[in-house]
Amino acid sequence: MACGVPGPPVPPIPKIPQVPSGLTARQVGERVQLRWTLPRLNTDGTRLEGPPKIEVLRTFVSGALPSPERFAAEAKVVYSLPGQVVSSFVQQDIVAFPDVLNPGLLREQSGRLAVYAVRATNDKGESAGMSNLMGLSVYPVAVPIALVRTRVTERAIELRWEPPTRTTSGAPVDAVAGYQVYRSETGGPGSFVLHGTAAAPLYEDAQFRFGQKYFYFVRTLAQYGADSVESDGSAIAEVFARDLFPPPVPANVIVVAGAGRVDLTWDASAAADLKGYFVYRSLESGKG
Repeated sequence: MACGVPGPPVPPIPKIPQVPSGLTARQVGERVQLRWTLPRLNTDGTRLEGPPKIEVLRTFVSGALPSPERFAAEAKVVYSLPGQVVSSFVQQDIVAFPDVLNPGLLREQSGRLAVYAVRATNDKGESAGMSNLMGLSVYPVAVPIALVRTRVTERAIELRWEPPTRTTSGAPVDAVAGYQVYRSETGGPGSFVLHGTAAAPLYEDAQFRFGQKYFYFVRTLAQYGADSVESDGSAIAEVFARDLFPPPVPANVIVVAGAGRVDLTWDASAAADLKGYFVYRSLESGKG
C-alpha cells in the first residue's frame, strides 16, 4: 500500500481586490465629483464579501496628464475610505464620491490639472494597482445664487435672480458665460435635470402645465477657454402653476342676419380650461 508524503507547507494566497475601473471626474462648485466602478472580485477570482477599502490619490500638474509612474511618485492619498464608508456612496457598483476643494486651493490651482486615481486594498494594505488616471482643469467658482424669484404668466413660468459678483474665495467674478437652469417635478434628490440655459438672470419656462408643481435651481456657468465650470446650485424654488387667467377674447366674430334670426359665429378658443361662452345683446349701439 502506497502512502503519501506531505509536501512543504503552501502559504495562503492573499485576497487582493481587483483594480477599480472607469474613473471619471467633473467639477461642480467647490467639489470634484468622482465616479468609478467597484471591483466585485479578488485577483484570484474569488468574490469580494463587500466593498473594499478605497484610497483616492490626487496631485496637481501643469500641462498634460502625467505618466502613471510620475503620478505614483507625486500623488498623495487624500482620502482613505473604509469599506463601510464606501458602501454609503455606492449605487449599483458605481461609487460617486466628492472631493471638496476649499476656495483657497481653487484660487491657487486655478487652470491647473487636478489628476486622480483610486485603488482598492485589503486589510493589510495590499493593492493590485491604480485605476486609470483622470485629469481635469479646476477653477474658482461663483458663490451660489441666493434667491430665485418665480412668477406664473399665461405663457411661461418666469425665473429671476441677482447675478453673483464674487467667487467663493471673495475675488470678483469673471468669465461668466450664463446660467444653467435645472427642473424637477418632485423636488427629490437626483430628480433634477438640466432644463435650459440663460444668458441673463432671467429664464422663461414655456414647457409647463397648469395645475402642476415644479421645482427649480440655478447654477452660474463660467467659461475659461475650452473649459466650463458650474457653481453650486441656488436654493430650490418651488412654484405651483395655478391658472388664474381668463380665456382669450373670441376672435373673428361674424354676425349674419336672417329672417327672424341672427346667427353669430367666431373662432373656437384653444384654452384648455374653457367651459363655454356667454353671449350678450344690447338694443343700443356701443353699449356693452
